[in-house]
Amino acid sequence: MRKHLLFCVVWVILAVSCSVLKKGTDSEYFEGIIKYKLTYQSLNPMISDVELSRQLGDELVFYIAEDKYAMVRNTGGHFGTTITTYLLDEGIGFIEYEKSDTLYKFDITRTSEKLIDVSSIITDQATILNRKCHSIEISYSPQNGMVEEVRTKFYFDPNIKLNQKKYKKHKEGFMDVYAEKTGAISLKNEILNKGFFSSVQEAVTITPQKMEDRQFLPDSEKIIVDIR
Repeated sequence: MRKHLLFCVVWVILAVSCSVLKKGTDSEYFEGIIKYKLTYQSLNPMISDVELSRQLGDELVFYIAEDKYAMVRNTGGHFGTTITTYLLDEGIGFIEYEKSDTLYKFDITRTSEKLIDVSSIITDQATILNRKCHSIEISYSPQNGMVEEVRTKFYFDPNIKLNQKKYKKHKEGFMDVYAEKTGAISLKNEILNKGFFSSVQEAVTITPQKMEDRQFLPDSEKIIVDIR
């Protein structure tokens, strides 16, 4: 009887522990909200760090599901907050501005950018929110003429997983390459826009939770413009 009771108690503790860890999602892949703080350093005398922060925002919030995600950035300027949504299965994205009546639709399955280099993964490079993170660096040449090279060092915890298969179409920014190499969501990004500015995006909170499809739906009342 005592052994049976002890077994039941242990089973309940394990069940509760698993429930807490999953926090409402049964998937092995992360689902929830990650908030990042953003900082900038100008590399161009024509623009200041303060202006970069005001225009590009100092906070970035990711809403993440297995097959889609959205980024909300508190950008300044005439149009206010910027929301960028990626629908991975469909291979499309939407850019929405808070104070605009237009949605901009784009293709994430193609890119005119040229991949320059992908580093090897280096283990235990940083501790972010008490999580040991590995790193990988990816650099590419954008074809927009604004900067010569974009180089990003990603820091990721392998335990915060993404579904690599879902990112196979995500060519923009070579996120397909990043996902294939790491299989995890990045918690810190050190980004160099050569000759323009550098920035750091670092997670400040991680909240696992079940995400609803409606959270990723574009505003049906806005005009859709295809910019593919």
